[in-house]
Amino acid sequence: EGQLFVYELFTKPLSEKAYKAIIAGVFGVDSYPEIMRKYPFDVVENSTDGRQALNVLATDLLFYCPLRNVTVSYQKALGVAALPTYIYRFTHVISFDCWGPDYEFCVGWVCHGSELPFVFHVFDDGVSLYYEPTADELQLSEDLANYWTNFVTNGDPNKGLVTPAKFPLYLGAEDTILEMNEPGTFTESHYRDSYCDMWDRMGYFY
Repeated sequence: EGQLFVYELFTKPLSEKAYKAIIAGVFGVDSYPEIMRKYPFDVVENSTDGRQALNVLATDLLFYCPLRNVTVSYQKALGVAALPTYIYRFTHVISFDCWGPDYEFCVGWVCHGSELPFVFHVFDDGVSLYYEPTADELQLSEDLANYWTNFVTNGDPNKGLVTPAKFPLYLGAEDTILEMNEPGTFTESHYRDSYCDMWDRMGYFY
């Protein structure tokens, strides 16, 4: 999720020295040691660009961990009155380039918004753009559309049209989400627990 924002902010590769300076500058010297233990320069294996580590950090800090925090807090506050909640993670790397010249850094990666052509089943604009999704991608688009249609229609992504796997109801204690890909949609639990626990304690405003 964080890739698009990190690469727009930092347009050139970051050295290890620059990466460490950014962490210290943004989060302060007191938080620096713990954050560096969680997100070392080489948190992405074989990476030589600090932007990749920042991408991992930003994805946790800006997207998944605050989502987990808000959802758990909402459920605790309302108890049985809380509306059913479902969370998914889209992990499919798109086979075609739908990003254009301004976002080349998203080609070959899962960026913020990568799932949108699949959710809306839009692979051409009828005028100038036409993409050629694979058979798996067409199936993924159908899967996503069916989940969303079921949820909008019935309040439950599992009721109605055929879907590839049961979409788990999100409960904070179980922390189970759906990872969406094709082939290979499955559930996973406690996905980023230790990272999100740290951010819950440190806070989300910097």
